[in-house]
Amino acid sequence: DCPSGQGYVFLEPSGTVSSIVIGGSNAAWPAELPAAACDALVRGHGAVLLQREVPEHVNEAVAAAARRAAEADVALAEG
Repeated sequence: DCPSGQGYVFLEPSGTVSSIVIGGSNAAWPAELPAAACDALVRGHGAVLLQREVPEHVNEAVAAAARRAAEADVALAEG
């Protein structure tokens, strides 16, 4: 259980935009994600949408699982 994060966007009079993000639950992912758990999440789905609000290693693990699932689907179709 983690608090939700917050994001602030500042618009300067000159038109410059800056932002600050205070990580909350999206930043609280474990350092290691089991491949089997990621595989189970994407199995049977036709698309995976990744977001930039979670740590990069989470996106990489889910993308790798999606790649494995796609390769398995191609192998089944050819088989």
